[in-house]
Amino acid sequence: MQEFVPKINYIGNGAQARLVLAKVHYANGNEAAAVEELETALQLHPSLVAAIVLLARIRMDQGEYDRAVDLLREARQLDPQLAEPCVLLARIHAEHTEYDEAIRCCRQALKLEEDDPETHTLLGELHLAGKRSDEAIRSFERALELNPQSEDVWYRLATAWHEQGDEEAATRAVQEALHLNPAIPQSHMALGDICFAQQKYDAALAAYQEALAINPAQATVHARMGDVHLRRSRFNLAILEYRTALFIDPRMVVFHQRLGNIYMTLKKYDQAISHYKSALRLDNKDHTVHADLGDVFYVRGWFDEALEEYRAALELIGGRCDEAERLLKQGRRDEAIAACRRALELEELEVEIAPEKRRTTAYDRDKRREERYELNLPVNIQSLEDETYLASTVNVSLHGVQVECDEELQVGDELQIIVERSSRMKPVTVRGRVVRVDRRKAGSGYVAGVELLSDEDVGRDWQEMLTLPGLI
Repeated sequence: MQEFVPKINYIGNGAQARLVLAKVHYANGNEAAAVEELETALQLHPSLVAAIVLLARIRMDQGEYDRAVDLLREARQLDPQLAEPCVLLARIHAEHTEYDEAIRCCRQALKLEEDDPETHTLLGELHLAGKRSDEAIRSFERALELNPQSEDVWYRLATAWHEQGDEEAATRAVQEALHLNPAIPQSHMALGDICFAQQKYDAALAAYQEALAINPAQATVHARMGDVHLRRSRFNLAILEYRTALFIDPRMVVFHQRLGNIYMTLKKYDQAISHYKSALRLDNKDHTVHADLGDVFYVRGWFDEALEEYRAALELIGGRCDEAERLLKQGRRDEAIAACRRALELEELEVEIAPEKRRTTAYDRDKRREERYELNLPVNIQSLEDETYLASTVNVSLHGVQVECDEELQVGDELQIIVERSSRMKPVTVRGRVVRVDRRKAGSGYVAGVELLSDEDVGRDWQEMLTLPGLI
């Protein structure tokens, strides 16, 4: 940084010098020092527009969008002919998926600076995000007229042609991008998408692998490889790729949903439930996940829970099923479920259970034939995500337990129940799966029926605890 000092001293110690120094700090990644210099510059010269715009850009980088918007509006008032504030406002609106407003800001910028290729590119991206592939293509082609050597615009154009279904034009565009710069992973991914659409699965995998060779930490590329394996019914390979994608980006709902769908196909219903619930913990507003979870509950024979998920899915798309409600009032629950599924336009399920029958669980058998003991023992409940809740038992038996808890447990959840004993005795820990939930009145908690999972050692500890003198 020393080489810049003579130039700054030559300019002086005023607002412009502070602005130059702020730009140096910003280029070197020192945002705090850049902000300090910009604030000093604006104290000296409050209407220095370049300083206001750079400060707004830094606030955007820091996620302080409201402050950035205020600064950009101030910059626009000071200099209405400057295009950059409009472009930055467009990016903020795009970040919040406000695509129409972002497009309006882009067009304002182009009225001020009509030959800026970056603004045309941004406009194309916004049209693409809004599923307007025709307009996106026009924007990208205009950007390439202004700068034909821009490889990133070529692969974006390829994506737009692919969205429109013109795979030939998409292939030409992505090949141009790769010719200009073969080291951009997005171009290889775009080529993979084109090959996948053409059912050229080996070529698609090869393109995705090229993208991963450049940057292995791309969750989307791993997921796309999972899509290829899934299309070819190579379920184990698809599971591996989706799990890798989730390892890189654990908050992607769609990866959990696809894993749930695979496990549903493989009839591994517990794993399917686990992934659907993980997806809903990340985004409870996705009606397709609710419907998928309803399906797995239905094939398990958990009709009430299935009906609840189908209703949630209908509510999220602003619909309802009056036919289902009428059938429910008549006690025709299975037909009500079928009506909900028709309202959701779901494909017919091949179900191996008899209509209106619930599959008997070990917990159900336990309730009928084994002796249960009414006990109020303090316990800790620990989920697979290591969340711990305080609870107490209502009754216990050899194969099951009812617990009361302020937290609403979910049917299908696996958990650990930890019974603390005296300081001289180790706690008893058992694994279980929630098979019933009784929603009590507001403020009084929930009672859940838990089926204990088979484990000989755990079973012995649990049995020994039940036979301790004075416990029962």
